[in-house]
Amino acid sequence: NSPLETMILRNFIAVGATAAACARPIHFAAARGVRRLDDAYNNEYSYTTDMCVSVIAIAGSPDYRYLQENGIDIDVYDQGEEFVCELNTGLTVPIKGTEEQMHMMQSLLHEGTFISSEMTIGIADNLMSLHGDDSVYLPPGNIILAPRNDRTTRRRTRKMLKGARSNLGRDDYDSRNLAVGSRLPYEGPKPILAVRVTDSDGNVHQDNARTVSDNIFGTYGDLVNAKSQFEACSFGKLDVTDEYSTDISKKLSDRGVIDIEIPIPLLGNDRSAIRAAVVTAAEEKLGFVLPGPFQHVMFVIEKCYTDCGWAAYAYVNSWLSIYQGNNYRYVAVQMHELGHNLNLAHSGGIDGKTYTDHTGLMGNPYYEDEEGAMCFNPAKVFQIARGVGSWFNENDHDIKEWNSGTTGGTNWSGKIIGIADYKNNPNSRPVVVKLESGGPNDLFVGFNRAEGNNKEVADARDQVTVIEAGNDGLGYSQSYLKATLSEGEVYSIANWRGSGLELTIFVREINIGSNPGYADVLITLGDLPTQTPTLQTTLAPTSKPSKNPTGQPTSKPTMNPTGQPTNTPSKSPTKATVIWSQCGNSVCEKDENSSTCPVDCLGRELDTTFEYKLGSGGNMFTVEAKRNIVISSFAINSNSLGQGEVKVYSRKGSYAGHLHSSDGWDLIYDNPTLDHERRGRPTELGEFQRVVMIPQGTSQSFFVTSSIGLVYRAGSQEHSEFSSDESLSILEGVGTDATFSNTMFSPRVWGGIIRYNVIDTTLVPTMSPIPSLGTHTEKCGDAVCAMNEDSESCPADCAGRGLETTFDFSLGSSGNMFSLKAMRDISISTFTVNAMRKGQGAVKVYTRNGSYIGHEQNSAGWELIYDNSEVDHGRRGQPTELGDFDNAVFIASGATQSFLVTSSKGLVYEAGAGEGDLFASDESLVIYEGIGTTGEFAGNTYSPRVFGGIIRYDAYQTTPVVCGDSVCAMNEDSESCPADCAGKELETTFDFSLGSSGNMFNLKALRDIYVSSFAINAMGKGQGAVKVYTRNGSYIGHEQNSAGWELIYDNSEVDHGRRGQPTELGDFDNAVFIASGATQSFFVTSSKGLVYEAGTKEGDQIAIDESLVVYEGIGTTGEFAGDTYSPRVFGGKISTKALLREPYSGLIVIVEKCLEMDA
Repeated sequence: NSPLETMILRNFIAVGATAAACARPIHFAAARGVRRLDDAYNNEYSYTTDMCVSVIAIAGSPDYRYLQENGIDIDVYDQGEEFVCELNTGLTVPIKGTEEQMHMMQSLLHEGTFISSEMTIGIADNLMSLHGDDSVYLPPGNIILAPRNDRTTRRRTRKMLKGARSNLGRDDYDSRNLAVGSRLPYEGPKPILAVRVTDSDGNVHQDNARTVSDNIFGTYGDLVNAKSQFEACSFGKLDVTDEYSTDISKKLSDRGVIDIEIPIPLLGNDRSAIRAAVVTAAEEKLGFVLPGPFQHVMFVIEKCYTDCGWAAYAYVNSWLSIYQGNNYRYVAVQMHELGHNLNLAHSGGIDGKTYTDHTGLMGNPYYEDEEGAMCFNPAKVFQIARGVGSWFNENDHDIKEWNSGTTGGTNWSGKIIGIADYKNNPNSRPVVVKLESGGPNDLFVGFNRAEGNNKEVADARDQVTVIEAGNDGLGYSQSYLKATLSEGEVYSIANWRGSGLELTIFVREINIGSNPGYADVLITLGDLPTQTPTLQTTLAPTSKPSKNPTGQPTSKPTMNPTGQPTNTPSKSPTKATVIWSQCGNSVCEKDENSSTCPVDCLGRELDTTFEYKLGSGGNMFTVEAKRNIVISSFAINSNSLGQGEVKVYSRKGSYAGHLHSSDGWDLIYDNPTLDHERRGRPTELGEFQRVVMIPQGTSQSFFVTSSIGLVYRAGSQEHSEFSSDESLSILEGVGTDATFSNTMFSPRVWGGIIRYNVIDTTLVPTMSPIPSLGTHTEKCGDAVCAMNEDSESCPADCAGRGLETTFDFSLGSSGNMFSLKAMRDISISTFTVNAMRKGQGAVKVYTRNGSYIGHEQNSAGWELIYDNSEVDHGRRGQPTELGDFDNAVFIASGATQSFLVTSSKGLVYEAGAGEGDLFASDESLVIYEGIGTTGEFAGNTYSPRVFGGIIRYDAYQTTPVVCGDSVCAMNEDSESCPADCAGKELETTFDFSLGSSGNMFNLKALRDIYVSSFAINAMGKGQGAVKVYTRNGSYIGHEQNSAGWELIYDNSEVDHGRRGQPTELGDFDNAVFIASGATQSFFVTSSKGLVYEAGTKEGDQIAIDESLVVYEGIGTTGEFAGDTYSPRVFGGKISTKALLREPYSGLIVIVEKCLEMDA
């Protein structure tokens, strides 16, 4: 063996020369769950384990707010566990290697071959080496594992940091005060020390030692903390304590807390350097090597300055955890990091991401001070139950393990209780059922009862959860949530254990009214038993809908178009249809229909999927028609073979708000003896008793039920598009039982096929409907506020209405700003919001006419309509009701109104798709995506963001359009109503902070308009030259080239006003016509200069009215030359005249097409 060269760790350690150990690498058994390593691992090599006493994995919690607001993708940031080398001095340094090596380390860790802090590594044919950046580098080669090396004594040979004093003796200390085996004890006293850190610049967390002690130990009355929640989850078996076997009372700043100073700044130093500095300073103060008498040590630093994105992190299967900022206060973060110390890995969600299982503490935890009463998911409970010093080992029935075998015909059934009821279990029911897979990755089934120690669990409350975890569930392994099941739902796994059979987990009943509450679960390998009474009872409808529409059809069919047909064009381009048609290409083109091209447009099919993991008695979903279509039949995905009843209901528009009542639904198909195919295969229904016609541009909802049950898959977002073709879109919906009840599972993807025909537009108004099995006409009390109803004539439908966006959330800040548009006259009376934190706090609501864009940072024009400093905020994801505004806000039909909502407790929301995009709507109101804010008309803004909550309003019959009301309605123009439509002005802003010689920007017309003049914001007073150029379409790509631009205004004697005041240009030489929907660019220059504001993003909307949209553009220093600055907001006013649109004739369209073809 060659000698190990002397290695120096810069600024930290000096290790003398030592001989490399000659040892035989570990030969791994081929036992289940441990893979045999490559032959290269199983030969003898010289390698060293002396350098690293052990190798420790590091895992932690992401700082979601930092990542989101800095545009960092969590999936990019999260690269899995890191590894550090524990030196014989007790310090740790990062281990770096090839990407393959690091992935191998992570894989060995999760399968249980490598155990953090219990093993060390060497490299075949090479020695690990220390390099100048204070890291251990692994030369390319195979990883050799060896037991932990405690042979080298930990004598104090490290070089002290500048400014530090050494009072350590020569005694030797074991590296940990934890169990030496591969598992840690989960019970007994857990002495914890908190270390409050001050850096060399004086940066220290604002909480004093007393507050830190209270937040961790509850010393002075804090109700929710690591001590209280570990005691609750362990039922008193794990005791977080500040009592130690060594007297350090004179060193403590408060109970369980010491203050230390480090001789380096937090700014500019990475995690490793800060960690080493804190360990050194703490050990100097205490007089012994950490962890000493403590089982866990928690470092609290002021904030992160370098390599940020983490909230906290911890050593796996070891003693140290580190918290930056306020994250140490949050009980769920404390529990999460201490969970890593206890050898628990992260919990991922159904989406396969690392942190997204919110049914337990090892997923993304709550970032709250007084919220976090939740425990661990079933896989982690099993690991704790089978570990050293278990919380759940008092009875054999606590944890069940079931081996299904591979031959089929086996099942397990029973009632599972939640972890909250572990001590309330008179019937000896299990808290976890492990399903043995025959490999290392097993399934763990539990009942996520939301009460007691688990009352604030974030997801799958009172549902059955199915978790997958490796390492046989016995050690550190990333787990993944596979399913969350409500009563009546099914989760299936194909080819279980290679048997060719399905494993099915079926929730027969959930009863939270009993004591204790339970979930009755049936787990079967192979087909579900056909004679299981419970199964049939659960999936079959318990009764017919309470309001079954059995009445005679009305004279006016429900789904017949209500409007009059449009006039047929006087010169329909029928020859053009023949010219461009491609009949026979299997695509129903826009100029084809079932009459002109039956081969393409008749008997069309659109399917979703026949994959499935879940199931229930029914599915409710919406379709959107892109053409005029007639739906004639479905094929469905049934739960099992056999004869049963299928019903199909339909209604116009969305099912939202109509899930629990049969009012407004038409029964279009009812077959009590349908032969169902096995799951995964189409069950054909045959023709509906009544076909459903859906006009182009409208939506229709369907409710399909089966007494045998339907299977389907989980969706990504309710109402999002799942499947589409050129004529039809199918949206994600919900699972239900077989009645209009309160049972709902969302989002769910209906599994099946829709069969339809594309029809000629001229047939729409004259179609003879097939008699309905039951129709429903609009009437007062049908939960739809019809246009002939209002809050006075029909308060049941039109008063106190609510339009909900979403209560899902992934982001948050102190405020939301967004716009609404009224589709009829309405009065908004109050909001319901989605609070970030529970408790009493202040809420304010401001409003202004029109869009908020351009007014985000200026309170002028905003009106405060609600100010309450004592609002009781609910938990996130639950509605917080504000009560009535001081003044209700009236919005006229067609008008836009903006709102700013702020809360001292914070608001949570979702990221949007595009600022200004439509997010939610009903027959009266549209809600658009807006922005998040950090202050009232100040601070940062984040875009796009979706306001989370409910808008509550009353609807009125729309006031007739009146010329002179200052609104240019769609049936008015500059000739019929010049008072409203001629000389209209749309202002951006006259605020300014920047300037140059010119502005270039885009406009978009929402109707046909003429742009006749501008007012500008001049940089300097006095007479000067102004030019205005324009071009069709966007300016982008044409900033430096005058080709295609037209000079429409050139005046060398414009009297410029002072900056911040309008400078009127007078009429352009030629007014600029912009057709509805078209974009036009403008370039304004002035010899006196222009001033403006910096924008948010080039191309973002900055101002809007009923006729026009103005977008952010650029500043320029010359005419089609020089520098450009982006984004910049044109400062000024745009004067327009509105026109009534005259449609082109068919002949003109054909000529244009022919010209295009000739060209």
